[in-house]
Parts: sequence; structure tokens; C-alpha cells
Amino acid sequence: MTRPVRPRTVHTYHGHLRTFFRWLIQEGILEASELCCLKMSDLDMSARKCTVLGKGNKLRAIFFGRQTAKALWNYLREEERKPGSPIFLSDRGSSAGEALTRSGLFQLIERLGDAAC
Repeated sequence: MTRPVRPRTVHTYHGHLRTFFRWLIQEGILEASELCCLKMSDLDMSARKCTVLGKGNKLRAIFFGRQTAKALWNYLREEERKPGSPIFLSDRGSSAGEALTRSGLFQLIERLGDAAC
């Protein structure tokens, strides 16, 4: 890209992502709670993968690319975490500093979408 993205374009992307994630959840492909339950011990940054416990107590590996790894490194650098601690922390309300909840995740996505407009 040679020029900045317009706010309207970001808003459109946000709408598409929101619709896509809702569809994934409705179809049972992804539970938003899977993301919220991830612990540091589930993350393997050198292999760029995360182990997820899904339906039927089945473990599966989710691989991610370099940009995601870079974003995770930047996020995790903010404060030290122990292996059993959650990866994604709530930043607001009475549960600040604890594991992000499914509701908190959706609120975060909504805030980011609103801020992009």
C-alpha cells in the first residue's frame, strides 16, 4: 500500500470481519471462548502455533504467520506472564487484568470498529 486506508474502508473491513466471525461461531467452526481460554502454555512462538482444546476435548494446532507472531510479541512484551496465565487480558471493569471473556472480546471488537470510523 502506498497511501493510508480511509476510515470508511476500515469500517467496511470491520463489518465483514464481524459477520465472518459470527458465521464461524454459528456454524460451530470456532467458539470465541476458545480464544479467551488460551494460556501462555498453549503458545509456541518458535513454531508459530497455538494448541487449542476444542469440542469433544480434542486438541488441535492453530498456526499463525509472521505478522501475527510479531503482534503477539509486542502485546506480550507489555508485562511478564507465567505459563498458566491467560494470553489475552481484560483491560476494563472489575475483571481488569484477568482473562478476557467472550463478551469482553466482542466489546473490544466493537470499540475498535467504532474508533476506526
